[in-house]
Amino acid sequence: MPSKRPTPDDPSDALLRHRAVALAVAITTTFGVLSWRLIHLQSSAAPKFAAQAAARHSFTDELPAPRGTITDARGVVLARDESVQQLVFDLGFLRETRLLAYALEDSEHIDSSKLLKLLSPDQLRSRYLQRVSAILAEFLHRPAADIESEISSRFAIRRSGEVVLEKRLDYGIGNLVWQKLEAAKLGRYQELRRRIGGIVIKDYFERTYPSPTPVDLIVGRFAVPPSQDPKAILPPTGVSGIEKSFHADLTGSPGSRTVEIDGHGDELAAYRGSTTQPTEGRSIRLTIDTGLQEVVQQEIDNLSPDGPDAFSVKRMNPDAVIVALFEPD
Repeated sequence: MPSKRPTPDDPSDALLRHRAVALAVAITTTFGVLSWRLIHLQSSAAPKFAAQAAARHSFTDELPAPRGTITDARGVVLARDESVQQLVFDLGFLRETRLLAYALEDSEHIDSSKLLKLLSPDQLRSRYLQRVSAILAEFLHRPAADIESEISSRFAIRRSGEVVLEKRLDYGIGNLVWQKLEAAKLGRYQELRRRIGGIVIKDYFERTYPSPTPVDLIVGRFAVPPSQDPKAILPPTGVSGIEKSFHADLTGSPGSRTVEIDGHGDELAAYRGSTTQPTEGRSIRLTIDTGLQEVVQQEIDNLSPDGPDAFSVKRMNPDAVIVALFEPD
């Protein structure tokens, strides 16, 4: 049986084979480059992207630390911190146009994406402040225009920080504030951060001096120091007496609370984050006996109304002052 003669290769078949090989090489090279890129991102750039995601979807609030207590020799409290609530406005919220639009979409009955196209950032800020100020005026007993002006003027100076709208907020009023804001569809209340939109109900410690005995010149004061710059916002500090001399010892270490938030800035209840409790400052006990001081003060006033401007009574130990009296000029 005669064998078949081999037919010569068709030139078009060779071209197809070359193209197939080139395509296979190109695909293999592409996937190789992509695989190398993914490995590179996972090994070197992953921490960077993880940090960016954490910054966008988590928030850390500082928890204030109480200042140490000052007592006399018998344990009578001369200075202490009292827990109070403050109503503050977070100026940083006004920078976030996306969050402003989200807070307004229910009350405006317009989707937040459309609000961002229809209104400028200044218009969003103005409309949000108008609505919020009208509600706060009811609780702060101030005209809404004054509240809006105070926040706007501070935002014009600095675009971060807080505006204290009420230094001593009665307990229970804070709940009414956020309930009214939620009813007006101006955001959702965040339980852990205790805020709704730019309104924050903040725990704070106020320094009080409950002793009726006049020992101001010894204990001193904890207050905001004077400044030449009227626009400067300085934190309170010890400005005189023991409060100033032992400021570092009396000052505690603040804590922190980290919460997870979604794309709208609302906290995720299923992810509670972490909390570091604050540490109270060191307490100081003086050698002064305020009870004895009152007795001595009364006796000296009866015997010598025009006595010396200041003097002290000491124990056998010359460093232990138990009575220190001062007469005003």
